[in-house]
Amino acid sequence: MRVLVFALCASLACSLPSDLDLDRNNPIDPGADPTLTRCGNGKVNAGEACDDENQVDTDGCTNACALARCSDGIIRAGLRENEQGFEACDDGNASEEDACHNDCTVARCGDGVTRTDLSEADDGFETCDDANDDNTDACANACRFAVCGDGIIRTDTEEGGPGYEACDDTNDLDTDGCTNACVLARCRDGIIRAGLGENEPGFEACDDGNEDNTDACADDCRFAVCGDGIIRTDTEEGQPGYEACDDNNDLDTDGCTSLCTVAACGDGFLRDGVEECDDANQNDGDACTNRCAPARCGDGHVQAGVEACDDGNQNDTDSCDNNCLSVTSPLTLGLASNCILRSGVPFCMGNNANGAVGDGTNTNRSQPTQVLNLTGIIALSGTLYTHCALKSDATVWCWGRNYNGQLGDGTNRNRNQPVRVVELQNIVELEGGAQSQCARRNDGTVWC
Repeated sequence: MRVLVFALCASLACSLPSDLDLDRNNPIDPGADPTLTRCGNGKVNAGEACDDENQVDTDGCTNACALARCSDGIIRAGLRENEQGFEACDDGNASEEDACHNDCTVARCGDGVTRTDLSEADDGFETCDDANDDNTDACANACRFAVCGDGIIRTDTEEGGPGYEACDDTNDLDTDGCTNACVLARCRDGIIRAGLGENEPGFEACDDGNEDNTDACADDCRFAVCGDGIIRTDTEEGQPGYEACDDNNDLDTDGCTSLCTVAACGDGFLRDGVEECDDANQNDGDACTNRCAPARCGDGHVQAGVEACDDGNQNDTDSCDNNCLSVTSPLTLGLASNCILRSGVPFCMGNNANGAVGDGTNTNRSQPTQVLNLTGIIALSGTLYTHCALKSDATVWCWGRNYNGQLGDGTNRNRNQPVRVVELQNIVELEGGAQSQCARRNDGTVWC
């Protein structure tokens, strides 16, 4: 027995040979002494890969007498980062997409492995990981997919390709220099650019997103205006903004007015070299005819307040002379006196007690007598004892009884020769009543 041998040697003060292998030469029942077969006894027993006779679980041999390996759940210590077997982490699983990779390195953005164990709000969350430090490709350096508005311009795609960005200003404003689609703002993109002064490059007053240069928004993104040289075609005559022409100037005297209407006689604009006058009406009886030529005696149109007649000829022997004064006008009647007009000169006859003949006397006249100092008369008007005449200069002259102020000279004195009606001008028509006279001015107002 081994015990006896040791006892004998002890009593005999003897020693055993140093090379005696008791375990090998004298097999022992494992159940007799557990310490002889346990992990950590320094001997590699059956079922052990190693036994380093210590209780350190983080060296090359674990406390389970297994060789330390990545993914065994124990972070190995004592090695430098570049030494074989070094572990920065060890989570004991086979997942490559959590915080500790299968090579026992700590997961980081840029390692080429996209973590899947975190939610978006967690630190370290990744939507992508392309294992490079290029911040301008599809996966940014923050391991988030590149998106328009992240402030980083992608350079890995070409114009027209998916994800292409011409700009990225890290905001969601669609009206600045970089749109929400990460394309440079441009005229006709359908977005009105804001924040610029009218004279600054890129300013837009409008942007309708089309190439039509003839609608309300021109292709330079300015509102269409009369005078810009572009004829609008999106409106019909009578509608706001309609243009019949546009000659790129503000001249009112050429073929296209500043209102973008085709120049025409009667539009009120005197067209150079074409019109002699233009009074903006279609009245052929005023100073400017409907042909935009000055009214003249012999043009066939009686100019109100200027001509007594106009027969459209130069025959001085007919009823309308070449001065457009009637050779003989219809008789103008008073109560006891009458007047007639010959070639612009009035002649009166009859009772002259109140001066109604107008010859400077109060003598009754039995034949036509010329009224003093009146020529160029185009119309006569009579009342009971008064006569008035309209001169070609549109003034009115009256004579005869004036008890009621019907002569209009500011007095009540009878006049036996013509006096001018005060403050009355631009008259085109006369009309007499019983004891009053009324006149119509060229503006349509009536004075009595």
